[in-house]
Amino acid sequence: MNKKKINTAGFEVPKDYFQNFEAQLEQKIKQESIIDIQTSSNGFQVPDNYFDTFEKVLQERIDEGKKKTPIISIFSRRNIVSFSAIAAAILILIMIIPVKNGTSFDFEKIAISDIQEYIEDGDVTLSDTDIAALFENENSLPTIEGNLNNDTLFEYLSEENIENDILDFE
Repeated sequence: MNKKKINTAGFEVPKDYFQNFEAQLEQKIKQESIIDIQTSSNGFQVPDNYFDTFEKVLQERIDEGKKKTPIISIFSRRNIVSFSAIAAAILILIMIIPVKNGTSFDFEKIAISDIQEYIEDGDVTLSDTDIAALFENENSLPTIEGNLNNDTLFEYLSEENIENDILDFE
């Protein structure tokens, strides 16, 4: 391949072009502005006698708009039927749902084993003061009648499984 060095940028400007450029530009602008002023208007043209008949034409258009607007009544037959159907459906739903009057929960119906299991599973936590408050007004605490000697006390404690109670207490 033949490699040639290109010394020019490819664009040529006429001789003394930039020396007279300002003067030529001002002259061109003056010529165009004179032509524009002579031939141009503001771009808006009003038809002849436009404002003489404008008020009549506007009033006619307003009157036509009033005549074409339909009036829709709220109390139409269709609306009344749909509202009554909705009211009937709500009334039927209210009648179907049973209303419980004055029912109360009775603890006597719950088995004691269910309550014990509930407490043992850890679903409820009771402190010693809570348990003591349950027994304050009742005389159902176990009582030992008769003479209490060491042998009877030792026999009673050996029958009871108090190891679990001691572990729970700590």
